Amino acid sequence: DGYRVCRILRTQEETRDIPIAFFSAGTQSDEIQKCFASGADDFIVKPFSARELVDKIWRLLMKKKEVDTFK
Repeated sequence: DGYRVCRILRTQEETRDIPIAFFSAGTQSDEIQKCFASGADDFIVKPFSARELVDKIWRLLMKKKEVDTFK
C-alpha cells in the first residue's frame, strides 16, 4: 500500500528526499495523520483542481530546493 511504499522510500538514501504527496478521496483525520506518519510531505484531497495540483507540486519542489540548498 502507499503507506508502506512511503516508509520504504524514506529509508533509502537515494529516495529519502523525494517529495511525496498522497492523493485520496478520504478526508478522515486518522487517514491523513497516517499519511504524514509514514513520511508524506503533503496530502491532497480528490477531486482537486488543476490549479490546486500545480500549487501543491510547486510548494513541494520549493521545499526540496530549500532543503538541498542547506545541505
